[in-house]
Amino acid sequence: MKNSIALILILVLAACQPSPQPTVNTAAAQKMVLEAEIAYEAVLTVAVAYNKRPRCTEPRTIITCSDPTIVAKLRTANDQITKALFAAMNVASTPGVTESAVVAAIAVATQGIPVLQSILASAKGG
Repeated sequence: MKNSIALILILVLAACQPSPQPTVNTAAAQKMVLEAEIAYEAVLTVAVAYNKRPRCTEPRTIITCSDPTIVAKLRTANDQITKALFAAMNVASTPGVTESAVVAAIAVATQGIPVLQSILASAKGG
């Protein structure tokens, strides 16, 4: 009888344990991050082109120039995205990492891309 109760107790406790989340292999996780980096680099290319323009001055003597305030905002956003993508790659490189952890890290990293786009849009052709 005691053995039956102990066996039932063990089975109940085992059933209550949360099931482990499936892991994703490292190469697949890193590929997910690299795809996010490609999306970021498309926007970054425009930001770099804007940054290469001569800085706007008053009186405005150059038609196509870059506003120093916009450039500073672009650099700040770029730094944040770069750090987040680096962190996402570290998460993706962790053996046994869950797919949800990789997806969450990528979401944090890519949330800065629309910010970068809106900063560029605010330049209004500078």
